[in-house]
Amino acid sequence: MTNERSAYILVDSWSGRERIPVTVIGETAKRYRCQLVQDAKLPGRNNYQTAGHVFLAPKTAVVFQEDSK
Repeated sequence: MTNERSAYILVDSWSGRERIPVTVIGETAKRYRCQLVQDAKLPGRNNYQTAGHVFLAPKTAVVFQEDSK
């Protein structure tokens, strides 16, 4: 895993936009493979996940930390 990069997942909800810290550990054509840094609620009904959970996220929802200024 040499290409690990720190990033945020941007999640829009009725209460506003939330930034969830993740580590990007891989990539597909349209999605990034992400690993949660801390416990978080991901989009979906009752989708609470613990730190270390690996999931795919759309590339449009991922913002890398060096780009977030």
